[in-house]
Amino acid sequence: MKKSCFKIILGLLLIANISVCANAATKTRVITPSSPTVSESLKPIIKDYREGNYTQSMLKLEDLIQKEPNNAYANYYLALTYTRLGEKEKAQKFYNNVIALNTNMSLNYYSKKALACLDDP
Repeated sequence: MKKSCFKIILGLLLIANISVCANAATKTRVITPSSPTVSESLKPIIKDYREGNYTQSMLKLEDLIQKEPNNAYANYYLALTYTRLGEKEKAQKFYNNVIALNTNMSLNYYSKKALACLDDP
């Protein structure tokens, strides 16, 4: 009798543990159609930016934004690029675009910080 009760309790604990793990995984991996992601077309441009190829990045980002004006990451990286190139007014425009798109809290936060730095270097 003790062995069968032990097996039942162990089985219930195992099922409860699996259920809790599955629920936690579902909550942390929620992906919706509106979730912001970096597009495949942007990845090589980010690589150029990180390697310091700012003029090349700027040209590619301007082209990408013509095709994808609501791409918050493209707008953000173009703002970063203009900042690196010393184009303060253009950078401000694209940081403001990121904030207006309001699709990514982190990008919004960093865009606001960057605007504050541009206003008061």
